[in-house]
Amino acid sequence: MTRPILITLTAPTCSGKSYLLTYIRDTAKRPCLTSTTTRPPREGEVDGLDYIFITEQESKNIEAQDGFAELAIFRGARYGVTKKEFERKLSQGPAFLIVEPSGIDHYVKPALDMGAVWLKYFVYSKPAVLVERFKKRFEADTAKALSADIASAAYGERYGSGDKVMSTVKAYTDRLIHLLGPEATWFEAKQWDGILYGDKHPIENLKIIDADIRYKLENND
Repeated sequence: MTRPILITLTAPTCSGKSYLLTYIRDTAKRPCLTSTTTRPPREGEVDGLDYIFITEQESKNIEAQDGFAELAIFRGARYGVTKKEFERKLSQGPAFLIVEPSGIDHYVKPALDMGAVWLKYFVYSKPAVLVERFKKRFEADTAKALSADIASAAYGERYGSGDKVMSTVKAYTDRLIHLLGPEATWFEAKQWDGILYGDKHPIENLKIIDADIRYKLENND
């Protein structure tokens, strides 16, 4: 590759974008931008790999020092990729990032400043598939929360009151509101360079991306 390349992936919750990005990062060994976030880690997330988990004050300090290439607030949490991370990953080859539509434009300037080629994709899954995946995740996480509450009750801890279950239900209610509301409009929100499919094996989607990269480089002035 003769130029830096930025690949953005956008999709509603449960579309398969995280599964695709994990394959790209862990199996295909492509560089992926790691965003900072002030939200708590979800089960299975690894600090420094899935996100860089920082406090709100740490995020504000980076912002005050003009250290973010991009910064956005989503569902009350701060998300931002630092300029150092942006420059380091784009120097390694085509770099991938999951981002919501309103955050995409924030990456245009730093990408263009590096002379980067930029491709943005929407990861599509049928509405029925989104609902089924959402239902399965909700049931699984609620069952885990219930088990934790029961275990806490056995030790006389306050979580025996059902706090974990209620917290899980509230979190999923918020995600469902966004899925049926703002996220339902994301497909029409941008002119996408390509459409990927959440029900396909990641290698098939990566083939599409690689073909588009070659075409873009050959036809980009």
